[in-house]
Amino acid sequence: NDQAAIRVEHWIQEAINNGATLQTGGTRQGRLVAPTVLTEVHPKMKVCCEEIFGPVVTVTPYREFDEALDLLNQSEFGLQAGIFTKNIDLIFKAYSKLEVGAVLANEIPTFRADHMP
Repeated sequence: NDQAAIRVEHWIQEAINNGATLQTGGTRQGRLVAPTVLTEVHPKMKVCCEEIFGPVVTVTPYREFDEALDLLNQSEFGLQAGIFTKNIDLIFKAYSKLEVGAVLANEIPTFRADHMP
């Protein structure tokens, strides 16, 4: 709806105003928000720590794999996580360390595991 699209647009602009870099997207026409990529974000920005329910992705660099897992575990929204790697040991590490309902390995998040018994 219009209000949801406006909210997404405001959160994007708020992130940019607080130091995020817009890589692509960030525009809205009516109810349609362009797919948006933001970098240089920090964990307290709404686009990082709240469910945006819009076509927005943030890209956060990390040095060590454990650092990425720890960052992900800081989220209160732990429904699913995805990992893309050829390294089976990293996949198993993500499965054991992540505090989420499901970990998808080399899959996109259209798969939902919450309906399974």
